[in-house]
Amino acid sequence: MVILIGVFGTFSGSGLGYFNLAIYEAVGYDSDMQFILNLMLPILATLGAVASAALSDRMPRRKVLVAGTFICAFWLGINGGLSKVWADNYKKGVIDLGIGRGAVAAFFLFTITWSFTYLPLLALYPVCPRFSSLLAVADVFIGRVSR
Repeated sequence: MVILIGVFGTFSGSGLGYFNLAIYEAVGYDSDMQFILNLMLPILATLGAVASAALSDRMPRRKVLVAGTFICAFWLGINGGLSKVWADNYKKGVIDLGIGRGAVAAFFLFTITWSFTYLPLLALYPVCPRFSSLLAVADVFIGRVSR
């Protein structure tokens, strides 16, 4: 679980997000739509995190972490699969904007799910005294894995 938190964190923002403008351009979005998509992704991610923070004391944290991890893996898998199909088609000279835009949608859903699942809960776990030494090791491990 710790490895996936670090890996998913890398993919959610600075990893794949770094290439968003180039990806949006490649799948046929004009500059206005690129601006809107670049603006909306952090807003939607923030809304997911705020919703989760509002519910964090009422929802079962471990179940959310486990289910959210699997859902993140699902969306990232969809994104990777559609990106692979997009790249293979591009090599053949076939440009299917639907496949590329599907990959963008999967990335949006992945980022929202990641924000809902991990962001508010990461702040809560270090204050749990029974987990603090384990989390210190996990935090260092996440830092190493995600670099």
